[in-house]
Amino acid sequence: MAGYDMLVPYLRQILGFIGITDIDTIRAEAQSFGSAMEQVAVVARTVHAAPQVGP
Repeated sequence: MAGYDMLVPYLRQILGFIGITDIDTIRAEAQSFGSAMEQVAVVARTVHAAPQVGP
């Protein structure tokens, strides 16, 4: 999916132009599909973030 993402590189370029270079991105997908998809997104986000969190 990274190949289809045009917004993050664009924003990094624009923000880098004005001197903001330390950028972390947080993806918030499937926000308009109802509460069932919201629960799936929360679980997926938790599973994805778990390995990045220290002990």
